[in-house]
Amino acid sequence: GGEEDENLVLWDGFTLYHLDHFFGVFSTLNPAVIQDINLMNGPFSSRYGARSGGVLEVNGRSGNKLHPRTLIDADLIDVGLLTEGPIGEKTSYLVSFRRSHTDFIRTGFYDELLDRLFSQSVSADPESLVNEEVESDYFYDDLNIKLSHEIGEKDRLSFSLFNGGDSFERNSLYTYETQGSPFQYNDIFDDDSEWGNTGLGLTWTRNASPDKQLYTSLGYSKYSSRYEFSDTQRDFFNGIPIPEKTMTDIDENSVEDITFHHQQTHSMKSNGTLEFGYQFTLLDVENRFLENSSSNNSEVQADTSNVSIQNSLYAERRLAYGENWKLRLGGRLSTNSFNEKLYFEPRLRVDHMISPQWNLHFATGYYIQQIRRVAEQNLFLRQSDRWALSDGDSIPISKSFHSSFGLSWSSSPLTISAEVFYKDLKGVILNQEQNRLLSAFTAENEGISSGDGMVAGLDLLTTYAKGSHSAWLAYSYSFSANSLEDVNDGEEFPSAFNKPHDLKLVYNYRMRDYTVHSQLTASSGYPFTPLLGFFEGPGGDTFLVYGDDLSGRLPSQFRWDMSVSRSFTYKSSTLSLGLGVFNLTDHQNIKNRTYSINQVRDEAPEELKISTIDLELIGISPTFSISLDFR
Repeated sequence: GGEEDENLVLWDGFTLYHLDHFFGVFSTLNPAVIQDINLMNGPFSSRYGARSGGVLEVNGRSGNKLHPRTLIDADLIDVGLLTEGPIGEKTSYLVSFRRSHTDFIRTGFYDELLDRLFSQSVSADPESLVNEEVESDYFYDDLNIKLSHEIGEKDRLSFSLFNGGDSFERNSLYTYETQGSPFQYNDIFDDDSEWGNTGLGLTWTRNASPDKQLYTSLGYSKYSSRYEFSDTQRDFFNGIPIPEKTMTDIDENSVEDITFHHQQTHSMKSNGTLEFGYQFTLLDVENRFLENSSSNNSEVQADTSNVSIQNSLYAERRLAYGENWKLRLGGRLSTNSFNEKLYFEPRLRVDHMISPQWNLHFATGYYIQQIRRVAEQNLFLRQSDRWALSDGDSIPISKSFHSSFGLSWSSSPLTISAEVFYKDLKGVILNQEQNRLLSAFTAENEGISSGDGMVAGLDLLTTYAKGSHSAWLAYSYSFSANSLEDVNDGEEFPSAFNKPHDLKLVYNYRMRDYTVHSQLTASSGYPFTPLLGFFEGPGGDTFLVYGDDLSGRLPSQFRWDMSVSRSFTYKSSTLSLGLGVFNLTDHQNIKNRTYSINQVRDEAPEELKISTIDLELIGISPTFSISLDFR
């Protein structure tokens, strides 16, 4: 039920602000270079701050210290190369690069993805549309580099680089003619977008003694996005060209994050451990908007740059009482230069082992977040990550109070766990502009609203692993209610990402050289704002009339993916071939819904037609992969 930006994502110690390729279809995190993932979706440790939701900590693996290795792989979307190996006795390297080939090799899989995302983005009146020409060019890439060096028996130094980016261009020409009219209208839409995240991290770990460990890291991360959209009206009257009119929008957003982190962990002679540390973060957030119209030679600009310096101290004591009780008590003290306020975030967790099979836990904590993501929607349905710093006014500081209670049972090969959770939220924001598309050229800007909210729910998880079989089943129920003073007359409504029911079933079978994978997901649909109608304003402009914000809900989602792979080994090399099918049942899964007005420019308002624009996720799509592993 929470928002995506409420989760802190760390890669080797530095923050990532964008995690996907192809508008959410693929992940920027390459599984071939991941050592481990630590997911904390409930009240988390005092070590982590700057977010009010959860933490996803990803550690990239170091290169092979014994012998070199090269891995080449390809599928219907991208190709990849990974190389790793030792440098001397104490140093190792790992380099991985992936790039889509969609800008020079068009596959049916790629065309299916593109059609689902953009076929309905600009919807025209079929009675007047006589020609439609659309060209698209898209690619993504990501790069991972890691160098690891053992200084001595006690010290280890590592350098990590992450870079992931997307580039998209779409050119559309629409020609309209109305029977009996001397006018011919031509609209040329150009959509040019680039976005991505770059990160650098340097980490030093030291085992000073059996009772003392040191961790120091310095990280830099930059997220940037640039979106340029232009509409050129190239019209004719009885075949004679009319002077062109062009409107151009340029929208840019960037976040620069520099973070220094030092932590010490001491094993106490009396009992347990003491962990404390200091964290410094500098955030520089820039937003720039330019609107230019050749019809009236007007230009609108907005250019803002905000900087915040955050300093945090934290400490955490871990104690054991007997063999069955564990306590984790800590807190985080932080301040920032943007509003110069001091925040204290207490954290608590208690674990109790009832028996060798049964365990229960209780956790609670208070969390503060200054940087926020304001979701926006443009004509071609690209959901942009517009980050902004909380100013305490129009964009408030996000505050949340988490509590969770869980019970688990484990007896090999089966584990079952259940957890109930509750979050009280302050500083909830909603950008009403994202669902207010009025026409192909105009968007209503109602600004950002803020208020309070809550999220409550239940998580159930069952895992099984025995021999060649492994599986897990997860079900979540969540309820969210936000209340914003100037939205829906203060009545409660769900968060934009709330899905009350969410079910996932994963099964893997490995035997000899074969691997079979099956994944089934089913969930409630996302909430959306329904459209009631439209009216013509005093100046002749057309306005859409919406219902209560996020009061509607899209159809339920269902997806079943299956794949099988076979490995062939010859000496020290391995060839792997894979076949799979995404969305085996071809269920229509809608992620987002918005609306557009269809009209030729000389039509009367009563002749306007409203089109529903659904952003559909991937349909049934076969896929093929091949990889060569040289050791």
